[in-house]
Amino acid sequence: MSDDILEGIARDVVIELVIEELGIECLKKAIARTELYNADEVFFSGTAMEVAPVVEVDDIKVADGKPGELTMKLKELFRDLTHGKKEKYKDSLRPVYVK
Repeated sequence: MSDDILEGIARDVVIELVIEELGIECLKKAIARTELYNADEVFFSGTAMEVAPVVEVDDIKVADGKPGELTMKLKELFRDLTHGKKEKYKDSLRPVYVK
């Protein structure tokens, strides 16, 4: 299910980290925009932004209006993975050489 969400590598990595590293079940489903208003945490993910917390939706604060603990942990895990600091995921990285 994509619901106009770009299905890509960054998204797949985030889902894997949520399941494997944080031990959180990941359910993919369509949600109403209003469900975000009552969420404990909200974040975006993508190649350029990696994991970015969302603290407000439609001028309504998400939880206390600050990045959530799990989001920040996920952001750190994603960064560690992409910088080669997680041995478990070393095979996921592809070196880029400048000529």
